[in-house]
Amino acid sequence: SSAGVSASRPLSPSLSRHAMAEKEKGKEGKGIVNFYATLEVDDEADDDVIKKSYRKLVLRWHPDKNPADRNKAEEMIRLINSAYSVLSNPTKREKYDLQRCSVNRKQRGMTPAKPKVSPKMSVPKEFMLQPMGHPEKFLRHDGKKTTVVGRQDIQAKFKEFFETSKFSLWWVPEVNNMCRIRALGSKARNDKRGVSAGLAGGLNLSFRVGADAESEVILTEAEKGKRTENVDFMAKESPEYEGAFRFETACRRGHYLAFLPPCELRVVPLLNEELGRILDFMPLEFSASLKYKDLEEVLRPIAEPKRGTWMPLSALREAPEVANYFKKVMKQDTVWDAEDFAAYFEGHFVDWDYKATTAEVRLRPVEERLGQLLRSSRSTEDVALAVLSAGEELSKLPLSGVLRAIQVMAAAKASAEKKAAKDPPASKQAKKDEGMRLESGEVERMKLLRALPDALSAAVKAIAEETEVPIGHVTVKEIVEAAERLPALVCENPTPDILEHRKEAVKSLVECAVARLEKNKSLTGTPAACSAEELLRLLRLHGAAAHDPALSQLCGHALEKADRSTILQVVHRACTLGCESVAQAAAAVALQGLNKDAPDDMAAAVALLARAGSPVQPLALALLERGPSASAKSLAPAVVVLIEKGAASVVMVPVMECLVAKAPFSDVASDDLLGLALAAAKSPEPFSMAFEPVLGAAADTKLEKWEAADVVRLLLAAVKGKGALTTDTQASLLSAASDVLAPQMGELAAVDLVKLLLAVSGFGASALLESTAKEAVIRLADLSLTHLLLVTQGLAQGLDPTHTCLQQALEFWTSKLKAMAAAQLAAGGPKGVDASRQLTVEQIVKLVVALAPTLQTNVAEARAGRMKLVERVCSQLVARALELSEESRAVLRGHLADGGALVESSKRSELLAALAKRPDKKRLRSPSPGALHQGHLKIYKVGAKKKRKR
Repeated sequence: SSAGVSASRPLSPSLSRHAMAEKEKGKEGKGIVNFYATLEVDDEADDDVIKKSYRKLVLRWHPDKNPADRNKAEEMIRLINSAYSVLSNPTKREKYDLQRCSVNRKQRGMTPAKPKVSPKMSVPKEFMLQPMGHPEKFLRHDGKKTTVVGRQDIQAKFKEFFETSKFSLWWVPEVNNMCRIRALGSKARNDKRGVSAGLAGGLNLSFRVGADAESEVILTEAEKGKRTENVDFMAKESPEYEGAFRFETACRRGHYLAFLPPCELRVVPLLNEELGRILDFMPLEFSASLKYKDLEEVLRPIAEPKRGTWMPLSALREAPEVANYFKKVMKQDTVWDAEDFAAYFEGHFVDWDYKATTAEVRLRPVEERLGQLLRSSRSTEDVALAVLSAGEELSKLPLSGVLRAIQVMAAAKASAEKKAAKDPPASKQAKKDEGMRLESGEVERMKLLRALPDALSAAVKAIAEETEVPIGHVTVKEIVEAAERLPALVCENPTPDILEHRKEAVKSLVECAVARLEKNKSLTGTPAACSAEELLRLLRLHGAAAHDPALSQLCGHALEKADRSTILQVVHRACTLGCESVAQAAAAVALQGLNKDAPDDMAAAVALLARAGSPVQPLALALLERGPSASAKSLAPAVVVLIEKGAASVVMVPVMECLVAKAPFSDVASDDLLGLALAAAKSPEPFSMAFEPVLGAAADTKLEKWEAADVVRLLLAAVKGKGALTTDTQASLLSAASDVLAPQMGELAAVDLVKLLLAVSGFGASALLESTAKEAVIRLADLSLTHLLLVTQGLAQGLDPTHTCLQQALEFWTSKLKAMAAAQLAAGGPKGVDASRQLTVEQIVKLVVALAPTLQTNVAEARAGRMKLVERVCSQLVARALELSEESRAVLRGHLADGGALVESSKRSELLAALAKRPDKKRLRSPSPGALHQGHLKIYKVGAKKKRKR
């Protein structure tokens, strides 16, 4: 607007304002808070009675003495301190009693006495305005804004607070009771100095009012010669409270200056009532503001230079400033005694720390004060403000403050997200507003996250340095809860550094929890105060595995008291995490009650305990004894684990027979079927009876939900027990495997493809072998040398010698050996060729062994191709014969004999002669790679030289 005031808004019910009004301190109906009732004293109680009651209540409600309901205790301490601040100060008590008397008279239906003088005469020249029923709040101005707040609501020094609470009335000439409410000390545009009472200039309370509407109130100047009705009020005595006034707008009757809790000042229509609004204001002489100084404002400057260090209480009691405060403000000739000060410090624990045994006191360091402030914060806004306004002390925050900040911020974020999900905004603008609201707390959350690693590192050191367990110390449960909530602080798209800070913070919280347990045990000598449930939650956190030995020693007592379900969960989690010590400790406790479990529960427990490292023999005997009563579904995983852990066959064979007797295994999980097959394949002799029912059950499932890698492992196990399988089971298994693997053949990893080929080739010709062989041949050029040899073995083992895929493999090897020989020739011998580009001589022998069935065949078809490969192989073996081991030499002699794979080679005689030669004894004793390469190179050069001469 042209006057600089925001546009008026239609009057409508305000839910938030109603909620805040409802939360205002416990009022007597619409009356005033009863500070006497808060301190549990009579209205006529003297100072000694009030002090005695205050001491008693502070001790009763101190948060450290009420850990079960700390929030309520902190709220009670705030109310008790507020009441004592008023009732212990004679001036505050007098003004409070006047307000309370007026409120009580109104409640009894009594009207104020008719004033003897006009408002112009009764309103002080310089005054402060208090809304009726709120003796702790004052009207203040900040720039052009206006608020109604108490000293406890904002951070402001005494002089700063009251200098901006000073007002005066400028009476409009020739109009009875018309005035302007002027902020003293304020300046208009052309003012050289702040305005004083009775002088023109400065800024005035201003408003803009429409029909049936209300307006905010701000400060504007009233320009000379211009109509300024938006700053004019009519001052009237309150019709309800004696000594109070109402200020009605001069330009529109029925609209009044009003206080709307918790801190708004507005102009509102009289007829539109809102819950908690106050129209009546009590003006107080500004000179009385000096009497509103708190003891804190006297003590703090004295202790500030020594903040954080202990000082004798006498240094405060004997300070001249303290004596002057008690004489002029408290109107007492003597200062409080030590007991009174002790009660005061206990009540103001956020700022002060008092040691009764030595009568010493200290002003808490800023980081410690921040921790106390966070711990006693009532709302998300309080925590956010404390974090945002904190400096370097945030990285030194005590553990209790850290946990409180995490708790409040995480809960607020979760609540906002839940609300947004439940009632999604409809319009684009609403969505934008909702997004901004959700992000509004992100700045303080990120600031806290970045400070946490340093703060928690310091917390671990502080715990380690404790010489006694502090009263009200942070519990392990609180630390674990904070670590669980911590991930909620992270925004939707966090940066890598934020994720790293979160990870380190969780890790440090785990370290704090372990340090707390260790310190409690070392100082008290009793078992650590940690339940099995808390241990389980701790094991779910990042970094717990690093404390495995410590946790196993600290939590043994807790495990002994826990129920079996929790113990078994601890065993499972510890096994998953790799905490062997915790797993074994928990397993030892669980083992004691094994025989009390139901058969199926017993079998499940056996599997879990075996994985945890319990002795397998007692578990196997328990399974043998009660296994017949358990289902196959429960028995199977226990059998698998016990066989894997090496349980004696003498016990496990009867157990396996018991399991086989429960076939078919229609309800056994696929993982357990695979485990049984692998266990049987590992020891096929004693467990051969399991192959048929297990693999038959797997085939019956059609392997539809199996991973491709697991199907390959199953086939590898099946080929080892092929002799125990019926023809129908083999066919069904291969058919089901083909249905699963054929569509995925091109996506199989090289290692799985090799394993699959080796497995299916053992069953002979099949559709699965065909598709696997084709895929293997396609990938020959991409396979490693090791995989190539295995693929060749599988192809030769399962395919006919004339099969196209096998012939392609032979051609591939011929080309590869030819290229290898060319590279060796160009490099002057094998030594000059990169090892990754050539086969070792032992690998060439393995190639001969793999291809022996194919090379030994008498089929004329493709004989030329086979012979080319044989010649290439023999050429390499002749040149590098000295590299061969005795075992390989024996193998080659067998293949050079009649009927052998290499018997038709033109180099047969030359190779036999080379095999007959032996390296000298020195080489045999210590064949270094360099020496071998030199010998090979010499032989290779001599052979090449003879060839050139011929």
